[in-house]
Amino acid sequence: GEANIARRLLELQPDLRVLLLSVHDEATVVNQMLRLGIAGFVLKRTVATDLIPAVNEVLRGAVYVSPSLRPVTPGAVKPELGKELSAPPI
Repeated sequence: GEANIARRLLELQPDLRVLLLSVHDEATVVNQMLRLGIAGFVLKRTVATDLIPAVNEVLRGAVYVSPSLRPVTPGAVKPELGKELSAPPI
């Protein structure tokens, strides 16, 4: 699944910035992916509004999570990333 692919990509290329598009909005899935070290998590149902901000934030070096998922992701970012969880521009 998604976790195995993300894990394998990051094992092969630790500095890779992985932006995941997913239908999963469960806290356990989102937090697991963030702990693996992905750089962004975008829900497919919000891709029309979230994808461009997500790409921009990931390219900037931040970690992006779709706004509707942020309440379920506090503290889930891999500590060694040292990146902030970004918010969309107002």
